Amino acid sequence: VFILKPAADAFNLYALLPLAAAMLYALAMILTRTKCRDEHPLVLSAVLNVTFILIGLFVTVVGNIAGDAGVFSGFMSSKWAPMDTNEFAAVGLLGIAILVASIGTAIAYQSGPSSVVATFDFSYVGFAVIWGLIFFSELPDLISLCGMLLIVIAGIISIRQ
Repeated sequence: VFILKPAADAFNLYALLPLAAAMLYALAMILTRTKCRDEHPLVLSAVLNVTFILIGLFVTVVGNIAGDAGVFSGFMSSKWAPMDTNEFAAVGLLGIAILVASIGTAIAYQSGPSSVVATFDFSYVGFAVIWGLIFFSELPDLISLCGMLLIVIAGIISIRQ
């Protein structure tokens, strides 16, 4: 709430997407740790990334069918811009990065102690600030920093339990 700072008049279903993403990520890591210890990390990564692609394609198709009249109005219905060579290279590098990260995360949650893995997993909070500054020249305000601090504290508390 501190980071997103939702306003009642601007609330819509898209405001719930970060919450849903966080819950699904946590569920994936719990399942990886508890039910998928014997699965090969490449298989887990492949299934995860193919699922991302299929859901993305589904939402894209539904968004295009719904057009400007549907729930995707203004979110998914804008025109796509053509990509040049640099953008294709960036997408390729990001694809390699997510592949390496998903394999590494699967290996970590399968074999490492939860307290150690979760500590590194929460490093995304610091990287969010760094990437926001580098790519968007954006510094979080005091309220957002308090929200990030609460996330880290909650993570530390859950690790110690």
